[in-house]
Amino acid sequence: MKLHQVLLLSDSSSSLLPSLEKLFDSEPQIKIKFISPQKIYKTDFEESEFIILDYGYYLKNQTELKSVFNYLDKLSIFATLTNHQEMIEIIKATKVSHLFGMSGTHTLNDIKSYIVASIENKFWNSETLITAPVINKSLTSFSTSDHLDQQIETAIQTHDFSKTFEGFKLILIQILNEALTNALYNAPVDEKGNFLYRNQNRRKIITTDVKNAPTLEIVEDEEKIILSVKDYYGSLTKEIIDHYLTEGKVSDKDGGAGLGMYLILNHAHKLIINLDPGKLTEFIIVLHKFKRFFHYETLEKSYHLYQRKLS
Repeated sequence: MKLHQVLLLSDSSSSLLPSLEKLFDSEPQIKIKFISPQKIYKTDFEESEFIILDYGYYLKNQTELKSVFNYLDKLSIFATLTNHQEMIEIIKATKVSHLFGMSGTHTLNDIKSYIVASIENKFWNSETLITAPVINKSLTSFSTSDHLDQQIETAIQTHDFSKTFEGFKLILIQILNEALTNALYNAPVDEKGNFLYRNQNRRKIITTDVKNAPTLEIVEDEEKIILSVKDYYGSLTKEIIDHYLTEGKVSDKDGGAGLGMYLILNHAHKLIINLDPGKLTEFIIVLHKFKRFFHYETLEKSYHLYQRKLS
């Protein structure tokens, strides 16, 4: 049995991260190592399969912890995040792929599931994120960009938004419009990897191969609604995501505004991007249900980008 080491970088002021040690008591194949910056060695980073960093702790120990960003493929940052701009600034400054907002929507078991899935080279999915009984589920395929808003309206019509604030449905439609537009125009490539529609004017209707048509899965429980938009080309890269996720700038080119991912992150409580190069790209957007917009807007946020390791 292979032993996997998870490195926790925090101090005694963190009540959450040290408790992970107890959480993994029943997982003998995973060893949690908890250290302070005065005792960090390069071998700790190299030997660990996963590194968890408390962002407040990092800000107090930036000099000692600077080298941790040489291990981005292993690194997760934990912070209390309700402000979209703060989240953007952390992602932009660190290029980190995993940013946990900690105060309510993430539980210790969420973190455990995430670590185990990453070690086992699996993706998070809607079932991973559902903790209450599912009350509704739907699956829709989109093979054309024609009347996309109407297609989205049809896809969500079986879902109940009566327990959410006025405007929640419009936010959801905007998110889906951005995600599906990206899947229809930006994802398709030919056999040589050339993009088919990336520079196409978005007003021009395109029709994609039915077998590769993007899909929308919606899973809903009493507390949240989870959107999963998949394309079956796998052409999106971390470099593209790092650029567009944090820019939020309108582009003059025909190929779209360049605002899609930025706006999705702005609205989402959790955004998870699964990349399987040459096979699949999946955007999972988690929205919590509230009757008041204030509660929706001030709930902490999280962002995760997970890329399938090539076997």
